[in-house]
Amino acid sequence: MNLITTNLAFMKEKFSPKDLLLGKWCLGNKSSENESKIISYHWDDRKKLYKDYLYLKELKKDILPLLKDYLNKIHNTNFSNRAWDIILGSWLIKFLTICFDRWQVLEDASKTNKKLNTIFYYKDFFEFIPKDTAHFLSIVDEDNWNHVFIGEIIKDQEKISFEFSPNFFINKFSNKKRNNFLSSFSKKLKKLSLLLLNFALNIILKKSPPYDYELFITDNIFNYFGLWKLITLKYKLKGNIKYKPILKKEIKTNTLIDFEKRNYKLNLIDKKNLAFERLIEKFILRWIPLCFLENFKLYDDLINIPRKKNIPFYLLSLYSYFDNDPLKFWISRQINNNAQLIIPQHGGHLNKFNTHQDYTHGISNIILTSGIQSFKSKKKIALGIFNKELKYKKWSKNGEALIVTVAMPRYTDEIRSMAISGQMIDYFSSIFKLYDGINKNIRNKTKIRLYHNDYNWRQKERWESRFPSVKISNKKISFKKIVESSRVVICTYNASVFLKTLAANVPTLIYWDENFWEIPKNYECDFKELKSAGIYHNSIDSFLKVLEDNWEDVGSWWYDPRLQEIRRGFCHKHYYLNKHFITDFSQIINNI
Repeated sequence: MNLITTNLAFMKEKFSPKDLLLGKWCLGNKSSENESKIISYHWDDRKKLYKDYLYLKELKKDILPLLKDYLNKIHNTNFSNRAWDIILGSWLIKFLTICFDRWQVLEDASKTNKKLNTIFYYKDFFEFIPKDTAHFLSIVDEDNWNHVFIGEIIKDQEKISFEFSPNFFINKFSNKKRNNFLSSFSKKLKKLSLLLLNFALNIILKKSPPYDYELFITDNIFNYFGLWKLITLKYKLKGNIKYKPILKKEIKTNTLIDFEKRNYKLNLIDKKNLAFERLIEKFILRWIPLCFLENFKLYDDLINIPRKKNIPFYLLSLYSYFDNDPLKFWISRQINNNAQLIIPQHGGHLNKFNTHQDYTHGISNIILTSGIQSFKSKKKIALGIFNKELKYKKWSKNGEALIVTVAMPRYTDEIRSMAISGQMIDYFSSIFKLYDGINKNIRNKTKIRLYHNDYNWRQKERWESRFPSVKISNKKISFKKIVESSRVVICTYNASVFLKTLAANVPTLIYWDENFWEIPKNYECDFKELKSAGIYHNSIDSFLKVLEDNWEDVGSWWYDPRLQEIRRGFCHKHYYLNKHFITDFSQIINNI
């Protein structure tokens, strides 16, 4: 039987009965799930997903010290476990997740049929080793990269026979469109404007000595605060602000592979999953990005910003701590010299499990939370939201309904309590069912907001093939503008959108399938409150009833005193607008 591992661009849309598909990611938009033989996805068992999440979390803890010792030795450095976690931890947990997921589906495939054969469309795997974390994140959902990575596991495990194609070969380059001249010029102009703005702000915000500490801001926060708030912050802080956002840039790197260093095998002592961990021992260094091995010195030397000696040094990082490798190297050196890393909570955070949140918690000294939550961690300090994206109570009583949808990667790259990989097909079906059930008069006044990253799910094509007259919102129109022209915002997934609309007091309806979007037990009572107010639904029928009963006068329903009390309580706990944000932020930093 022929095993299809990925949906390569030159492969057919229809499959033969003799084809076995490794996952739903192999399906083209025209191919039917019912007509194809597909391996059952192991993480459709959500109990297994959670169990594997805990296992991989512990495995990362076991591997990190081994990587630390090896990389410190070859680079002649003395970085701590935490410093290396900042440098490569975001890559490591994603890589472990990817490797375990692809290994498990291949194990399941080999059990399904002992005589599987597959075709490889590549020559050398090392052409597909990522340059750095940002490059890794950009390629792990591509068919080309996954075809090669899965192929290397097949070769290592020797359970599935294979042959090399004589005709087609994929290359290491992405199929993404290159920017045209105008687009490239526009990006360069925007970057230059940011550099000039950051330079000017650094001069405006600088204090003359003496001061108690230095606060280094790694990201552009001008859009969040504005000039007046930043100046107010300057005079409330007892320290000096160093405002030098580090923009990501294209780095010319050495692409020569050091096979001697990459062939070193890590030795895990206590193997909980013998077969998988034997694979990981070989694959970690084989696939580690070039910036952590061959190009370490180049990346480590890129940023060299002096700091004042003998006073505390604090680093405020909104998002660049995750994928800006030159900055991560520099931050790690500061952490090695007793600096403190402060990270604001952002995005949705009401997931039962989430590897990104674990990583953030692990590397930070302080997490500034967006709500007054019940904290189990001493690291967390309540502050409220950093970025007020939506205007308060700004919506249209005669506007349209806005259904906000999501897309997750076709190939799993991290574990969250969300719909992952092929489960997105079930998610689309659920939202189609919801839309189809809406009263025709309301449906004619409903727009769909598609997720900004399509991940090759062809969201627009799926919607229009199912509902030819559907109205898709223009992606060039900002989310803020489209919310302001909407009568009600319908959120279909557990992330940040519903938190933003609730905090802005915009009429909001929430529906999702709790089989995929699990809620933490300690927050179940909060969602029960939202449910009692008719805001949250895990049933399409109850959602439709509230929508249709209140469509003609949404304001009367939304501004009901009891609903507003529930909304305020939920937002206060999870995502609130802090009117004294600058004062509270200053007090937190001054009292570290």
